[in-house]
Amino acid sequence: MNAMGDNTLRFPGALNTLQYQGITEQMPPPWRVLTDFLVISGARLGEAAALADTALDPARGTVRIERTWRPGPGGWVLAPAMCPRTIVVPQNLFNRLNVDNVGGKLFRIEGACGPGLMTRYARRIWRPAVLAVADELLGGRRPPVAVLRTTCGLWLAEAGVPWPVIAAHLGYPPPVLRSRVASDTTLGSGSRRWGQHLDGRIGGQAVE
Repeated sequence: MNAMGDNTLRFPGALNTLQYQGITEQMPPPWRVLTDFLVISGARLGEAAALADTALDPARGTVRIERTWRPGPGGWVLAPAMCPRTIVVPQNLFNRLNVDNVGGKLFRIEGACGPGLMTRYARRIWRPAVLAVADELLGGRRPPVAVLRTTCGLWLAEAGVPWPVIAAHLGYPPPVLRSRVASDTTLGSGSRRWGQHLDGRIGGQAVE
C-alpha cells in the first residue's frame, strides 16, 4: 500500500485544501481565525476555548495547551488537558491572534467565550458553513468540527511528519511512545517548516 493510501486510511474523512477553504469562506473573519487555529494546532475545541492569551509566547511563536472544557455532572468544568503540549504557530496565524497577555480568554468572539463559544461555533458557525458547501464540495457529507483534527493529522502526514510526532501534536501520544516523544513539545526541529506547510494549506503565505 502506498503512503498516500496509508494516510487516507489513518485519517478518514479529512478535508482537502479546496474543501477546507470553501468552508471557511462561509464564515465571518473572527470565526475563521478560530477555525484556522483549530486545523493548524490540531487542538480540540474544548482546549482552544480554554486558552488564555497568556498561553501565547510571542518570542517563540508558540501556544501552550494545558486545560480543556469537559462536560461534568453540573455542566461544563475546566479540567487538565489530556496531553499538555506546546504548539508552534505559523507567524501569519500568530499575528491574527490576541497577544495582549493580560490573562483574558484567547478566543472571545462576538461576546462568546468558553463553553458558550464552543456551542455557538459548532451550531451557528461551523454547521451552516458546512451545509453551504456540502453538496458542491463535500459530496453531501456534513462532517463535525472534529474533522479539523483529522485534517491537521493528514496534512502533517503529507508534509512528511512522522506518525509519533503527529500523535503528540494532536494530544494522543501512545503509551509506548511516551519515552520517545516529549509531551511538552511537538514538531521539534522541523516545526517551522511543517507549520509553514499548514499555513499554505489554509490559504496563508508561507514564510521562508
